Amino acid sequence: MNYKQESIRFYTGALFIFCTWFLFSHIVNKSFLPDPFGTLTYLLENFMEKNLYYDFLISFKRIILSLFISFVLGFPLGIIAGVNKTADNILSPILYFFYPLPKIVFLPLFFVFFGINETTRILLLVFILVFQIIVSVRDSVKNIDFEYIELFRTLGAKPLDYLKIYIPFAAPGAFSSIRISTGMAIAVLFITENFIADRGLGYVILNAMELRNYFEMYSGIILMGFLGYFFYFLIDYMEIKVCFWQKSMLE
Repeated sequence: MNYKQESIRFYTGALFIFCTWFLFSHIVNKSFLPDPFGTLTYLLENFMEKNLYYDFLISFKRIILSLFISFVLGFPLGIIAGVNKTADNILSPILYFFYPLPKIVFLPLFFVFFGINETTRILLLVFILVFQIIVSVRDSVKNIDFEYIELFRTLGAKPLDYLKIYIPFAAPGAFSSIRISTGMAIAVLFITENFIADRGLGYVILNAMELRNYFEMYSGIILMGFLGYFFYFLIDYMEIKVCFWQKSMLE
């Protein structure tokens, strides 16, 4: 990862958003679209004083836990489905039914079955992420050239030795699926944090909107944007470190 280029991209994008926001705030000239300078000043002054940092950490914890659980569940299930036809026949109908559905429609069911608590929010985020990972990993394993499998078999490989083929082929697809699903997970996180919650960026944004505290509302939006950017950056970094062979192949 070229950190210099990544920094330039970040600051260029931030400058564009800032300038556009500044322009529209003066054109609209309404309290619901405050000046970006005032919003950033409010955010810096109240990040510690109003515990905005704590709400950021709460939302961060919910996303990181759901990503970890989804990967631990989805990656091996995807490999099993890609290798074993019986497992694929069992999993495929489930995947094809739930995969295209907008997972937010299951929010009431999760609250009815598990209650309105922290565990329910994590489970719903896992429900969003895990199907994407299973499908990507399964398809990656299915597309492995049969010659590699035959070569390992000829060399007398044991069952676990085949993971040396499956994991490298499946890892890039898994990271891509996580990258795609993360944005959706953050959107659903915002909604779940509005249901009988007293912490989290989603709660901060909605509560500030109801109180007409637009500086705090936009501060929460900025922090949620940073949350998403951080996870995209983290996923890219981990993919480069884990799938290091891709870079050598491109070069």
